[in-house]
Amino acid sequence: MLGRLLGRVAFIVMFFVVQVLSFSGLSYAESQTSLNDINRHWAEEEIKEWIGNGLISGYADRTFQPDKVIT
Repeated sequence: MLGRLLGRVAFIVMFFVVQVLSFSGLSYAESQTSLNDINRHWAEEEIKEWIGNGLISGYADRTFQPDKVIT
C-alpha cells in the first residue's frame, strides 16, 4: 500500500515537472523568435521555425546575424 502511494506521488511530481519545463521552453522559443535583425530577411520564416524547433539560436544580444560569414 505504501509503495502504491509513493508511485502515485512520484507520478504527480513528474507530471508537474514536465509541465513546468514545457512551458518554460515555449517562452524561451517565443523570446528567441523576436530577434532584432531577421525582420524582412529572405529566410525570416525559416529562421523562426528552426529556432522554435530548437535547431538553432541567436546571440545573447538578441541578434541572429543571418548574413554573417560562416567559417
